[in-house]
Amino acid sequence: MTSERVYYSDANGISIGTEKAVFGEHSYTTKRIESVSIVRQTRWQTPGIMMMMLGVVLLPIGWFLGNSGVLLVGAVGFLSGTFYFRRKRPTFGVRIVTDRGSTFVLATFQKFYAEQVREAVLRAMEETRADSAG
Repeated sequence: MTSERVYYSDANGISIGTEKAVFGEHSYTTKRIESVSIVRQTRWQTPGIMMMMLGVVLLPIGWFLGNSGVLLVGAVGFLSGTFYFRRKRPTFGVRIVTDRGSTFVLATFQKFYAEQVREAVLRAMEETRADSAG
């Protein structure tokens, strides 16, 4: 009789052990997990670049013409582009592949958190494979 060895557990409902991997309301048998990977999703950068370019063009025009309306629109454009880039951080996801297909089980802004979960799933998979072979 094997006993469940837990490699990772946290308050978000994630628990990864040798028997099963639980991600919130969904659980997967560790033996059925074929692979695990981290996927990075970057945000679309064109809106931020366009707003910053608009600001860079309108700020000097408004300054030289002495038009405070154009100057204000240029400043707002540049600042909104800057805020766009500060808010748009990349998202990291953990994807597992089972015999039923590929599934995203975790999405986070923290790369270290996604790496911890991935490493725990890999360790559990290795332990399960070693028990099955031996």
